[in-house]
Amino acid sequence: KTLAFGREEGGKPFLVDGAGDIHFNVTHTPTLVGVCVGIGGPVGIDSENGRRELRGSVGKIAKRWFSAQELAALEACEDEAAARRRFYRLWTLKEAFLKATGMGISSSVSLRGCAFDFVDGGVGPGREPSTDIRFEILGGGSDGLRGEDWGFATIEPVRGDFLSVCWKRGDREGVT
Repeated sequence: KTLAFGREEGGKPFLVDGAGDIHFNVTHTPTLVGVCVGIGGPVGIDSENGRRELRGSVGKIAKRWFSAQELAALEACEDEAAARRRFYRLWTLKEAFLKATGMGISSSVSLRGCAFDFVDGGVGPGREPSTDIRFEILGGGSDGLRGEDWGFATIEPVRGDFLSVCWKRGDREGVT
C-alpha cells in the first residue's frame, strides 16, 4: 500500500487519504532514531544528544527558554552533570509537547509557556521510561489546551541520549 504524507500549517507531518486516526512523529540525533505512533490523538517525540557542545551554558539557555520553576530546579542540581541531564530531559519534554500540538517554539504556549517537574534519578540507561511527570501550561493555557490532557514519558536509552514522548490522553493510553 502507498502512503501519502502532508504537512500541517506548523510543519508537522501527517498521513492523508483517510488515515486521520493514525498520528505519528519522528526524531533523530547522530546516534538515535525515534518514531512515535498513536491512534486517536496527536503524539510528539523529541531526542537530544546530551554529549554535544552547546552554544552557551545550560544555565544561559535555560534562562531564555525555561519557566522560573524549571530554572530553580536546574540551579538546585548537585553538579554540572546532573544539571545537563535535567536540562535535556526538560528540553525534550517541551519539544515533544510542541511537536504533538503542531506548535513551534515561538507559539502562544512556547517553550517558556509550559512547565515540567519530575524527580531526578529515575531515568538512565537500561531503565524503563519515566512517566511520573507533572505538566502545566502557564498563564491559564492557550487555544483550549489544558495540561492535564497530555501524557508524557522520558528515557535515556543510552548514556547521554535523551528521548521524550508526548501524547493526547484518551481511552487507549499507554507507552511502549
